[in-house]
Amino acid sequence: MITGIDGKSQPNVVNNVLLNTEYLYGIDEMPSSWGASGSGKGLQALEAQAIVARGYAVQTILRSTSTACNCNLYDDTRSQNYTGWSKQGGSYGSTWKKAVDATTTKTSDKILTYKGNFIETTYFAATGASGRTGSNQDVFGSTKIAYLQGVADPYTAKAAGLPAADKAWTDTVSEATLSKIFDLPTVRSVTITAKYGSGQVKTLKATSATGTTKSVTRVADSWRSSLGLMSDWFTKITPHV
Repeated sequence: MITGIDGKSQPNVVNNVLLNTEYLYGIDEMPSSWGASGSGKGLQALEAQAIVARGYAVQTILRSTSTACNCNLYDDTRSQNYTGWSKQGGSYGSTWKKAVDATTTKTSDKILTYKGNFIETTYFAATGASGRTGSNQDVFGSTKIAYLQGVADPYTAKAAGLPAADKAWTDTVSEATLSKIFDLPTVRSVTITAKYGSGQVKTLKATSATGTTKSVTRVADSWRSSLGLMSDWFTKITPHV
């Protein structure tokens, strides 16, 4: 049995890749088929994704410190969804590669800056029914950044290619998870009492079997991760006893 550097009995695999011609070719955050026509908005969307993916990688590498994986970037949602050759060599992989190549030349790479500095290019796959993206201080609890403030998003609602399961979804949250979050012995119901301007959940109030109530306020992404949900845009929670 191999013991990884995190102390667990599993190997720690780190893939050394070039930024533009290997790492970005394997970023799988957007369907490559969107650019299948070879031009127009679909290909432009892929090119925009390549630019923000590059910016995210560069910014993360510049500020990165030692991590459990001994790497600069994870291959999952802790950083960006990197699937390597399965993206580049998969269906419409050449289309995605074309979009990445369109954002770089022999002398420069397209990357977003603000006042002369590389910016943190976080991004949303889709937003909720409110039709707005979230602001960084509401989503992550970080200091307010001018270029990461919420803006109108009229596109998610019009996205014909967005799977129905992503527009209206259900999930379950165990009572044990809710009891730990609200520090209550039992949780029989949960109500949303406040939302951020983007529509993301801000405050939840839980009621125990004895009628005791307790409210907790968190940044949006903390609710998503602590509840184990696919998104922090949701409208109702039913405890799974």
